[in-house]
Amino acid sequence: MSTPVDTTKAGTASTAAGEIPVAPKPKSYSMIGPYVGIVLIILYCLAPFYWMIVSSLRRPADQFQTTLIPNPISFQNYIDVFNPSNNFARALLNSIIVASTVTVLTLIIGTFAAYALARLDFPFKNVSLGIIIACSMFPGIAMVIPLFGLFTDIGWINTYQALIIPIAAPGVFTTAIIVFVAAWNEYIIALTMTNKAEYRTATVAVTFFTGTTGRDIPFGSIMAAGVILTVPLLIMVLIFQRRIVAGLTAGGVKS
Repeated sequence: MSTPVDTTKAGTASTAAGEIPVAPKPKSYSMIGPYVGIVLIILYCLAPFYWMIVSSLRRPADQFQTTLIPNPISFQNYIDVFNPSNNFARALLNSIIVASTVTVLTLIIGTFAAYALARLDFPFKNVSLGIIIACSMFPGIAMVIPLFGLFTDIGWINTYQALIIPIAAPGVFTTAIIVFVAAWNEYIIALTMTNKAEYRTATVAVTFFTGTTGRDIPFGSIMAAGVILTVPLLIMVLIFQRRIVAGLTAGGVKS
């Protein structure tokens, strides 16, 4: 016949022997904090884009309303964006030409340059690499005035090459997607190197939008143009986001 074991005494004996009883862990809500933080960051990043969309869908007469949902919804601002007086369609085509050409040149130059620096041994290799890295540390705005003087002397102002070459040169160490986005969003060089409407890119053309009187600011049309310029980039980044992250982290972790 088995003898019942006194669990109280057994637990006391185990404690006395040095074993500390483990109490069940209480339910922790510490994991909620990170998710709340992620949601807040997402809302913070998306709020300006949402407001841009909402503002672009208001009627021109309602452009200074502050409601979260436009009422009524109007597409008049998108129609006004492509008004011939704004020359936005040509500017959009210019942006596509410049961004695509910069991307192709960057891939061609970057592929050969990266292979030479990584695989080949030649005199002054380290010096060349150091010069390239040092030049990439200068801000883009520091090159605008010298380039403007150079392109003025050789007659490149109001030409596509004046827009393409300064943007392509610093991008040889980046991926094609990032270069395309950078060239698409470029403003300073495109503004400095052009003074004719037919050569302006879309980011510059938006700043020349005029209202009905020529003095008022067409806020709704500017927001609509911003949506048109932003949506293609968002779609491209969402499609290729895995490749972008893989390209940025390649070689960062040793196997």
